[in-house]
Amino acid sequence: MKSQGATPAADTPVESLRLAVDRSRLAVSLIEIPSGRLLAISDSAATMLEFDQQRRHALSQFNALAQVTNPDQVRHALELVAEGVLDGYEARREFRSATGNLVQAHVSVRVVHREGATAYAFAVYAPAFGDRGATHEARHDPTCCAGTMDDDYRIERVSSEATQVIGRAANELLLVSLLDLVHPDDAVALVRAFEKAADDDAGVTLLGRFSERDGTWRRLRLVIRPIGADTTRFGFMLTPVGESPLANDADRLAELEQRLQRIAQEVQAAGMLEGFGQMPKISEIAGLDNLTARQWEIVSRLLRGQRVPAIAQSMYLSQNTVRNHLSTVFKKVGVHSQTELLQLLRAE
Repeated sequence: MKSQGATPAADTPVESLRLAVDRSRLAVSLIEIPSGRLLAISDSAATMLEFDQQRRHALSQFNALAQVTNPDQVRHALELVAEGVLDGYEARREFRSATGNLVQAHVSVRVVHREGATAYAFAVYAPAFGDRGATHEARHDPTCCAGTMDDDYRIERVSSEATQVIGRAANELLLVSLLDLVHPDDAVALVRAFEKAADDDAGVTLLGRFSERDGTWRRLRLVIRPIGADTTRFGFMLTPVGESPLANDADRLAELEQRLQRIAQEVQAAGMLEGFGQMPKISEIAGLDNLTARQWEIVSRLLRGQRVPAIAQSMYLSQNTVRNHLSTVFKKVGVHSQTELLQLLRAE
């Protein structure tokens, strides 16, 4: 158990990161990149990865790469993170716990601080394949737009939050290439991120500048993830970047706790991409371009066979809230029931 006394002072940004992980209720660790050295681990993550008190005292002896059963893929991903090409990496992986047992987990790595050639990242764990709801107890999705694209980077579908996030309506973005929206200086990183996502069948995260309708550049975080069994289609999510470099002040720990929560929320929101492969393109059904990311997720879960109670539980919503979202979807696409909605979507 952690002490309930006063929080020890944090004299450096890295020490603040250690303290934030130690205090967190999330299953999270702090990793040094590119070495892969474990610097801190929360109680929840220690339980999942079977670190007892004795092993936690010798934490520096453990390496994140040594814990993964396919270290080469992860090593290359961390090298891209260290180079600044990627801002994060997420994948379903098999880990070897501190006691030698194999643990299946979904891990999302996100850079939070850099010092020269060394980066420091939070790794947020979910305890089982597909268990997107285990990283935190409540869900408040960040503003994001989500959609899918083909392997030529052309957008097939995107949620209505595109107007808020990138200053363009969803129907304006249909068949537009992300390469035409990203700043020329960020295009190479975007291509390398796509290649890494396809090669590893994993999610990658990068920071980039994207063009709004008026030609101004907006800094956004882009998550890319392959959809389905092949690597010809990708889900993506764009969220505004509001984070600043860590400061040496008394508010640093509170800022880091908020950032950890936001990372967990973004990771969970990105889970909606897994079901987007079954959705029709927005050009095929009138009204689909008016759906929000949350409405897309609810509909994609319906298409996968989930019923309202299961959807509500998975998304940390009340059943009434799910039904209200569905009623709004019915009006947008011109149907009157779940049965009519599924018939419409499956006919395309």
